[in-house]
Amino acid sequence: MIKEYDRQSAVAYAKKWALDKNPSFYYFDDLGGDCTNFVSQCLLAGGGIMNFDKYYGWFYKNSFDRSPSWTGVEYLKQFLLSKKTIRGVCRNGKIRQVGYWRYNTIKTRTSKI
Repeated sequence: MIKEYDRQSAVAYAKKWALDKNPSFYYFDDLGGDCTNFVSQCLLAGGGIMNFDKYYGWFYKNSFDRSPSWTGVEYLKQFLLSKKTIRGVCRNGKIRQVGYWRYNTIKTRTSKI
């Protein structure tokens, strides 16, 4: 199933939780970083549909039961490139991978210079 990506909802989620922790999700900062977990939360808020395949899916049930792509930079990239589950991940709400896929970010605004 392909679902249109709701950038506004993803951006609203990012702005709401950027400086705080959503208690519904584990905070992985002490386990190597929380960036991909946070981006996954934003994707979910933007309409991402969880895929519960243990090895090739994208899902979060709890800190011990989640897919590698929920918290792993390289795995999220592979999932987003190989699965046609979210259409329109562009402009504000765009997912960016920085530093040879070592860090994920979500764009929340555009400014003109």
